[in-house]
Amino acid sequence: MSCLSPFGVTAVAPLIPLLSINLNASAAELQYLISAYVLGLACTQPIAGFVSDHYGRRPVLLVGFALFIGVSALLTLPLPLPLIIALRFLQAVGVSVGTVVARGIVRDVLPPQEALKAFALI
Repeated sequence: MSCLSPFGVTAVAPLIPLLSINLNASAAELQYLISAYVLGLACTQPIAGFVSDHYGRRPVLLVGFALFIGVSALLTLPLPLPLIIALRFLQAVGVSVGTVVARGIVRDVLPPQEALKAFALI
């Protein structure tokens, strides 16, 4: 769950030269794909933590991952760059719940000493 957030950033960075050719856009324009994703993660994680504390881990995780999968499917379509950037933001909004919920579950289930080990592993 918690590995998908960083994967979304690191998977796109090496693709920028190829995307530049396919989308007929400059590398500088395509860097917004990474910025929008990181911004989506930064804006959503605090909210996802609060919502998962209030409504429960499972519903928040299911809604977030459903959003992530749906937006990821949309990103396979030939779309204009501004829409792709907006969808990358929404993709990050959806996947951000994975990191937050994983840490919340560790905190809920494990005693403090074991939780420290689990956090280090995550």
